[in-house]
Amino acid sequence: MAYIVKQAVSHGRINIHVAENHYIPKKGPRQTRKYIGVLDIKNNELLLGAKQTEPDTALLAMLEAKGIVYKGRRADSPGRKQIGESSNLPKKRVREYIEKAQVFEVGRRDAFRHLAMESGLSSCLSSAYGEEIGERILSAAIFQASEAMPLYLAGEWASETGGGEAMSSASLSRLMDDIGRNTESSNVFFVEWIKACGTPTSVIHDTTSISSHATDIDDVEWGYNRDKEQLPQINIALVVARDSQLPIWYRTVSGSIPDVSSLKVTSTILKDLGLKDFSFSLDRGYFSRGNLIDMRDNAIAFTIGVPPSQIQASKIISSSVVALESADNSILFNGRRLRYAAREYELLGKINEIIKLSGHVFLDLERRESAAGKLETTLLELEVQAKTSVFCSKSQADAWVSEHAMKLEKYFNVLGKDPLWTISRNIAGIARTLETAGVALILTSYSGDAPQAVLDTYRCRDIAEKIFDTAKNGIGLSRLRTSSQQHAYGRVFVSFIAVILRALIEAKLKKAKLLTKYSVDEALAILRKIKTIKMSDGTIVFIEVPKKARLIKEAIEGNAPKISTSKT
Repeated sequence: MAYIVKQAVSHGRINIHVAENHYIPKKGPRQTRKYIGVLDIKNNELLLGAKQTEPDTALLAMLEAKGIVYKGRRADSPGRKQIGESSNLPKKRVREYIEKAQVFEVGRRDAFRHLAMESGLSSCLSSAYGEEIGERILSAAIFQASEAMPLYLAGEWASETGGGEAMSSASLSRLMDDIGRNTESSNVFFVEWIKACGTPTSVIHDTTSISSHATDIDDVEWGYNRDKEQLPQINIALVVARDSQLPIWYRTVSGSIPDVSSLKVTSTILKDLGLKDFSFSLDRGYFSRGNLIDMRDNAIAFTIGVPPSQIQASKIISSSVVALESADNSILFNGRRLRYAAREYELLGKINEIIKLSGHVFLDLERRESAAGKLETTLLELEVQAKTSVFCSKSQADAWVSEHAMKLEKYFNVLGKDPLWTISRNIAGIARTLETAGVALILTSYSGDAPQAVLDTYRCRDIAEKIFDTAKNGIGLSRLRTSSQQHAYGRVFVSFIAVILRALIEAKLKKAKLLTKYSVDEALAILRKIKTIKMSDGTIVFIEVPKKARLIKEAIEGNAPKISTSKT
């Protein structure tokens, strides 16, 4: 964002520059300035530099925002003293004059603050941390939701937006440490936030991993890294309200603990926080006999996917092949043609009782055809390559398959005898794989729902995936870059608040039917064009708001910004 800078130099002279802030990876924030002329303080007029081109419309607007006029006059030269009374102006008065008029970018800041007030998020933070600390947490989260940059740059952002107190790097570092130590306040926040979200009864639970180089954080350990990075990690278990699609709670889990082991603790904590009667939507990673029994014993309703490799699941899918091939079992789901078969899943309970669950087998015909096409095309290409080679021994043929087919090695047979061996496709192996391609087995703790309702409940897990994507790519939580355990926990909490803010703005865009036209990032970029001028007497004046920015602001706040003045 370009803006006007007045710089006092020797002899009371004030140079005028166009400045722009930017960030260089591994080097930090930088500012570039372009000299354009000298300020005639007596007339508050720009005297254009001798070698500078005439100001364009954008530059004239920036000058006007700073209260500077341009009448076509030029300075004698950049290196000579300014003519007039400026040389006799006391330096203290020069500094005061420079600070009189300021332009602030307020569109994103005001939008997020409105959403925080409307949703009750700001009051929940104040209830948990006190008004002052709650305000600082919200300011840090708004910066992160807006910029997706390291927190140490928040001070620069605050000066450009006029928002947020104590946003220096050192101050924010102390704040993160305080948040990380104060687990009691974070629990109070979760209780209040769950209430503000209406104590949802249908929630989505999922887990992601955040990689880190840190060695002093207890929970950072080696485990299943979802980003396929060769780094230790910390896991984040997240719970999202299904209807509002808002994150309502999270906790950090050791990076070595798999999803399947964390569900019982999560259920207990959620009940302690005020969620009494709720149902889980869970992916295959949480499937286990123990989890199913625990949820049933604790009266937690659930919808969960079953890995097709699980023994009973494999049998159910195999027994459903004929039914899934029949057009009599076709259903329509969100415009897609699927096949469906109802089945019963039996589970052996703790005292050898037989627990029967409703099983739902779905076949996505388009997905199966796509998977089959990709697999067979790849295998045919490899087979053609194999035919151009001569293998004198089985070891040579095996080595070729390992080198070229790699993960697809099981789909090839090595046949023949010395001195001639051939490589061909394993038709039976391909058929077994394609039997489960596009097939999903979903279990529910209740019966009677239409297959479309069951699938919709299961598919809503995508909401959690989108939120994880927002956390890693939208607000920059792809890596924990700290060696302090308390600081790391505080950083994750602020990121959680930032994710809520992004989810709130997405919900507003969706309600206004603007989400198909503008992504959240595009909407935020447009909101940057909403600016105010703070006059020398403290009066705040809105600069004219472009149409797109006004449209998005109306969607978020319900009314267009007024071009009026007010006193701070």
